[in-house]
Amino acid sequence: MYEKTWRPVFFMPIFVAGILLAEGGTASDVQAAVPGVTVTPLAHTTHSWDGGQYTHYPQGVPLVDVQRVYIPAHTVPPWHTHAVVNAVYLLSGVEGLPLRTLVKN
Repeated sequence: MYEKTWRPVFFMPIFVAGILLAEGGTASDVQAAVPGVTVTPLAHTTHSWDGGQYTHYPQGVPLVDVQRVYIPAHTVPPWHTHAVVNAVYLLSGVEGLPLRTLVKN
């Protein structure tokens, strides 16, 4: 049976949706560092669905970048951080891995 959990998971296909500033990084950095990781771009835009420009960010033009990231089983990406707002939607994976979070103030 399906059970919802919010755990950090590294052995699964994941769906990554992030709002990135124009100079922000992408999941491609992890793809380059780990063999077998694939990144499929789904959306890459500075405009909303109705054509309006995104505004009200401190600097630069915001970029909405949505990617599907596949990480093969038994593959662990290197420890990394995200300098931009991001979200992850987990499709499948292994529960029970320890939570590791780095917060910089």
